[in-house]
Amino acid sequence: MKIRYPSLLLAALLVSPFLSGAQIIDQIKSASDEHSSSSSSSGSSDVSDSYSNDYYAEPDLITYFVVEPFIGSNPLFDRTRDPNRKYNYFKLHYRQSIDPRRVVLSVPECQATFGNYYMAVRINALIEPRAKDVDRYSTFDWQFLGFQTRPDAPVVFNLSTGILSESYSGNTYWEFVSGLGIKLNKQFTLYGEGRYCQDNSVIVRTEATVGTNLIVYRNKNFSIDGKAFFTTSMYYEEVPVEGFGLGLGVSF
Repeated sequence: MKIRYPSLLLAALLVSPFLSGAQIIDQIKSASDEHSSSSSSSGSSDVSDSYSNDYYAEPDLITYFVVEPFIGSNPLFDRTRDPNRKYNYFKLHYRQSIDPRRVVLSVPECQATFGNYYMAVRINALIEPRAKDVDRYSTFDWQFLGFQTRPDAPVVFNLSTGILSESYSGNTYWEFVSGLGIKLNKQFTLYGEGRYCQDNSVIVRTEATVGTNLIVYRNKNFSIDGKAFFTTSMYYEEVPVEGFGLGLGVSF
């Protein structure tokens, strides 16, 4: 069969990726509106109220992860200091998905680490190209209380709690993060991270990321690393977003 209008076919193939996604960000915003409306009708809940009502921390766990690291009795949090190794550092990272046919994931992040404790702030931005314009959706994610096992160990586990603030609605929710890093050698690390955010009976967002990290330059007080990652997320239990991409970071 002979194609009579090849230029029209080519144009359709180029434009179709932007039209076939059913406007993913619009779906997220619609789900956010629906959740905000249902929350308002049932009575607004403060972040601290939802935390105290829905989650309970056993005293033994608080002692294990919060008190014992300071006094050095927990073997997972060995406070012994090696003068040749740096435990306190600051990280600046940026990663972005690289498939222009899908929603672009853009994540600038900074993290301050003090021995076994850390704090992390990031902006998780979704950018959706359309035929004539670009739509955006973002959250401000602040993990203000984080714990990790020895940073120089072959396997490093981290656990933290914080907030997720949705720029579109202005709503703020609790978010929990856990991660695992496996160092294959001094330069190469495999890592995974999971995020969970729930408000009342609705899971606002779940996120899972796996990737590799390669240190390309390092001296005593400064290092540069490159990343390759895959992230899959679910917003409001109904809108999936995923992407593969690359990243770059500095630590000092």
